Amino acid sequence: MLGSTNNKARPYSTQHHQQPLCTRKHQIGALFLVAATVFFTKLLDSSLPCSSSSSFTADPLATTSRSSSVHVTNGGDLLWPQRGYGPVVDLKIYVYDEREIDGLKALMSGRDGAIDSSSCLKGQWGTQVKIHRLLQESRFRTRKKEEADLFFVPTYTKCVRMLGGLNDKEINQTYVKVLSQMPYFRRSGGRDHIFVFPSGAGAHLFRSWAKFINHSIILTPEGDRTDKKDTSAFNTWKDIIIPGNVDDGMTTDGATLVHPLPLSKRKYLANYLGRAQGKAGRLKLIELSKKFPDKLECPELKFSGPDKLGKIDYFEHLRNAKFCLAPRGESSWTLRFYESFFVECVPVILSDEVELPFQNVVDYTQISIKWPSTRIGPELLQYLESIPDEIIEGMISRGRQVRCLWAYASESASCSAMRAILWELQRKVRLFHQSTETFWLHDGSIEMRTTALFTSCSFAWTYQPKAIPSHNLLAQSSLENGACSTKSEASSREYGVLNGEAEKVSGILKRRSVVLSGASLVSSAVLGFPGDGLAVIKQGLLAGRVPGLSEPDEQGWRTYRRPDEKSGGHGVGWSPIIPYLFSVPQVSIADLGGTEIDLRFGSANEGRLSVIVAPVLRFLDNFDGDATIEKIGRPETVINAFGPEVIGENVEGKVMSINVVQDSGRTYYQYELEPPHVLITATAAGNRLYLFNVTGSGLQWKRHYKDLKKIADSFRVV
Repeated sequence: MLGSTNNKARPYSTQHHQQPLCTRKHQIGALFLVAATVFFTKLLDSSLPCSSSSSFTADPLATTSRSSSVHVTNGGDLLWPQRGYGPVVDLKIYVYDEREIDGLKALMSGRDGAIDSSSCLKGQWGTQVKIHRLLQESRFRTRKKEEADLFFVPTYTKCVRMLGGLNDKEINQTYVKVLSQMPYFRRSGGRDHIFVFPSGAGAHLFRSWAKFINHSIILTPEGDRTDKKDTSAFNTWKDIIIPGNVDDGMTTDGATLVHPLPLSKRKYLANYLGRAQGKAGRLKLIELSKKFPDKLECPELKFSGPDKLGKIDYFEHLRNAKFCLAPRGESSWTLRFYESFFVECVPVILSDEVELPFQNVVDYTQISIKWPSTRIGPELLQYLESIPDEIIEGMISRGRQVRCLWAYASESASCSAMRAILWELQRKVRLFHQSTETFWLHDGSIEMRTTALFTSCSFAWTYQPKAIPSHNLLAQSSLENGACSTKSEASSREYGVLNGEAEKVSGILKRRSVVLSGASLVSSAVLGFPGDGLAVIKQGLLAGRVPGLSEPDEQGWRTYRRPDEKSGGHGVGWSPIIPYLFSVPQVSIADLGGTEIDLRFGSANEGRLSVIVAPVLRFLDNFDGDATIEKIGRPETVINAFGPEVIGENVEGKVMSINVVQDSGRTYYQYELEPPHVLITATAAGNRLYLFNVTGSGLQWKRHYKDLKKIADSFRVV
């Protein structure tokens, strides 16, 4: 008997013989009951239509690895696989209000609050607004922080920056200010906080992201950015790739801007619609279209001016080919990939580093093609031409089933990008929250540090309008009675604090974590235009004077030469940087030692400059190792390609003058751009492109143009 410790059978006499507990009739009846239950359950499931809430239920069929993709029902609804996601979405998300945190409104509408959210709905940055609005109306939103699984921080940073609401410096300062007021952020080290960065720059829009939000969940269309930054802000294990913002006129369930054409009526085999931007892949496609104009459409598009291409015209071009080519642009992702699905052409990805959304559940080999960007040429067209129409139709049909995942529709829709994002967010929820600021005791209680947010000690600057040598300002930090204190010491030249800068810096540095072991000393070099006030360095503090900076000449000007031992030049296509030099009056220099932005400096009153050093392999494929600016392109080509990277917008119509200068066998292109006032000097050496940029406000331009021009003209690669 079950449960008996004696395995021997017990003898039973005929006198004690009993009727068996389970007869054959019982067994037959039980089998019939099980079969009837299975039959009626399946019958009931097939007869019930999928409601909007049921599409938020995982696919019960996804029990094997082969069934781990999204499942399309007969009714066209998408069911998420249960493996790794759970049976239903069960989230509580707290959405911060712009009024509860000082500074959050500035990240949404600019320093003056003049930018309306409706202005930020268009373009790449539209996803920041859409996701925020959808979460505000979501049934998964909670208004109680203590019960929230995740916290959403609404910012429209990309839009605010592009519309002039905040500059890069202000964005960085404001993010730090906002984060310092979030105790729940501190509780988890930001691990349960969500940020949206909707453009190719990703989280790099917040320059100090690596210090403050490197553990947070980042929603972005961009993955690997090590081609332009020394560190990628995307982590495939915690962050989520989201679809780009396709125009609402194409994603609506009703009448769209244009309708797909039958394959037989499409004029071209393939097309590419976009600007060259000096990118090798795009330039190859433009040249290829000139050789095969009947197969590849690659029109010259204008996105501004009287001949600007309208939305309808753009999509009518896009739908007129069987394949839509999607090369990389300023970054690896491209909106054209997502747009292809709504005009029903097969997207061909020509971007090797691209990351795609919802890879856990979408098999992109069934709906798209990825081709090596290094093999763009006639063989690409030959390959596409060899694919039968019935295969193309099949790929388009499968793409039609999942394209709803690229549409930022309301929660009532049975399938949308927001629903997919919520499924992915559910995988990020942690039962337990811990960080360097949280501690727990034997009774299960959670304790947090009692010191100020983000601070183990205060680190403040104080300045006095007294004699200070331009190269010898020391900021001393000491530990007295367990507390941090700071003071400034210097002598010799007269300085004053500009525009309350010291107060701003003090506020920021008080919120930064400063770890000191015993008494420590930090020093930085600060230089200023003769007779003007102090410009404060907040990044890249250096020991002693700035390496590479000469003593002032008789006119007070110095020469900066990039030190040979200075860091930089890592990653694909990089090598030790050939030094450069330029002349400057006494200005503040922040020597960042970065990768592509190799150096910055500036004065609050006179202007600022930066030196960008980029690998030529980004722009040239057939590269012999000794670049010249002429090999990269003509002066007009170079400014049109790289000007937007400097000023953040198209340079068309902004170039006031172009000058070509020869010096010691090297060619320099010199440009002057109208507001925003910029002087750019471009050249190439070794395997690097150098962009030397001097800029200033209208008032700075008026007062110090001669000095700024002298700085720009002095740039040389040695």
